[in-house]
Amino acid sequence: MKVKFLNLANSNVSEKDLDVVAESLADNHDLIGSVIKWQLANRRGFSTAKTKLRGEIALTGKKPHAQKHTGQARQGSLKSAQFVGGAKAHGPKPRDFSFTMPKKMVKRALAIVLKDKLASGSVFVIEGLEDLSISTKDLNTKFVNNQIVKPLIACQKVVDNFTKSVRNIKGVKSLNTDALNVYDIMNHDFLLLDTGAYEKVMKEVL
Repeated sequence: MKVKFLNLANSNVSEKDLDVVAESLADNHDLIGSVIKWQLANRRGFSTAKTKLRGEIALTGKKPHAQKHTGQARQGSLKSAQFVGGAKAHGPKPRDFSFTMPKKMVKRALAIVLKDKLASGSVFVIEGLEDLSISTKDLNTKFVNNQIVKPLIACQKVVDNFTKSVRNIKGVKSLNTDALNVYDIMNHDFLLLDTGAYEKVMKEVL
């Protein structure tokens, strides 16, 4: 597999061979699906929707009417769900949708999707960030010229000019290397890493 090096300052592109064995997403779809489900559940967070139970309704505890001889169905409380102002039957309660996932599974899934991106030639190591001026238009033109569409950008080092230039480009998401995750990699067509991010990924993930 090969990784492409793109110098954004002068638009030079070079390639480097990697001693990394490719892994198929199709062979690991259960693992990838489980990790993505875990990520989305954690993003969903805590639900605060709630309806009142019978014990929480501020109404009298008096019996609505006599048990017999009224011709009506027997009733025991105005707090029942069938009465206006009564409790809600089987209503929502606050709940936490997140769950735990073994770190080894998450790291394994991350390695698989990264290798898949490398195998498809969709990974670029971007250089020359310090030499860029603040210009969204110029940076977008360089992406278009290299056929980079909807990229995910992971940076180990924050470069103000690059950060300000890239944040208004449609379809682009930028994050720190430590926040690199399976869902975002799968949800973007290309992956761009700065030099520090590339070294960290090669050392800790692949």
